[in-house]
Amino acid sequence: MTYDVEESLAAVLRQRAEHDVDARALLDGALVRGRRRQRGRRLAAALGGAGVAGLTTVALLTGPLAIGRGGPEVGTTGSRATHPVPGVTDPTIGGAFLGPGQVGNDPSAVHFALDRLFAPVSLATWNVGPDGIETLRLIVALAGGKTGTVDVYLAAGVVHHPLLPDVTVMPHSQVSVEGRRGRLTLISQQDDTTSSELRWSPVDGIEAVVRTEGVSAEETLAIGRSIRFDRTTRCVTPAQVTVLPPGATLTGCRLALSNAQPAVAPSVTLTAGDRISTLEVSLDGQPIGSQPDATPLVAGRSEWSEPWRALVVYDLGGVGVRIVVQGGYDRAEAELVAGGLRRAATASADRPETWSPALTG
Repeated sequence: MTYDVEESLAAVLRQRAEHDVDARALLDGALVRGRRRQRGRRLAAALGGAGVAGLTTVALLTGPLAIGRGGPEVGTTGSRATHPVPGVTDPTIGGAFLGPGQVGNDPSAVHFALDRLFAPVSLATWNVGPDGIETLRLIVALAGGKTGTVDVYLAAGVVHHPLLPDVTVMPHSQVSVEGRRGRLTLISQQDDTTSSELRWSPVDGIEAVVRTEGVSAEETLAIGRSIRFDRTTRCVTPAQVTVLPPGATLTGCRLALSNAQPAVAPSVTLTAGDRISTLEVSLDGQPIGSQPDATPLVAGRSEWSEPWRALVVYDLGGVGVRIVVQGGYDRAEAELVAGGLRRAATASADRPETWSPALTG
């Protein structure tokens, strides 16, 4: 599976089921139904259906490849930022302040950090995409069993993202974010659901956006002011990619962390390809099972699923692998990449603080 927030929720659905189910289809259905409702409540509905709305705080990676635990208290908007945000920070690499020209150009580095939040974080996804946008998505547990989302975007120039509608024509407030001028827009407020956007330039030539659902405009501004642009958050992997198809390059990395119960293993998805074809190498911090309609490649080790166009390695030293191909790539390219995967010598499958910050080798 891929390992953004929706895929992590799919894993929870799969593990909670009493029999084999298509968790991806279940989640897709839930999301489609939820999107018909107001945006501020769609994720709460999906999480409520999965029975995981009251998730506790995930592990905090407090320093370079070090891990700790936060408490399970439920926060409320307006409370102090005391709940840790998971992320693998690297103090040896400066953030956007020290290297604005690098933003969006290094798949292994998100050029900002966020240490703490006003409420417990249930799921966190750090991502550097092929579009050059660096993102952080947080699902947070709010009072009363409700959930909210916090999305942070960073890009050179202007942040253009399909999930960010144009709000420039809406009324807004001029605010100060660490001495820089910003725009705070209250997008919608219905009942107890609020949607807000904060947009500013923390460094000349760089734009940052904080978009929230279920979080007050005041808390949105506080989140923006607490983001650190002097530090970098790493996207790390338990296995390095050593071989790619001719002409392909590594273009993206997505790291997902959670302490959901039942446990969702830490995971990373590496994106590679050329102008026509792409492949995603998803590495899960635990072995994975067989796919429906799959053809065994190596007995007891790997298989190819034609309907999914996916090659699965059940257990690569405690790591599950799925390689999904698109465009002109097929089974041959998937097998090429799978054959070149190299487990990082010091990596423990379920401890991302031990994973390698070098995505290729």
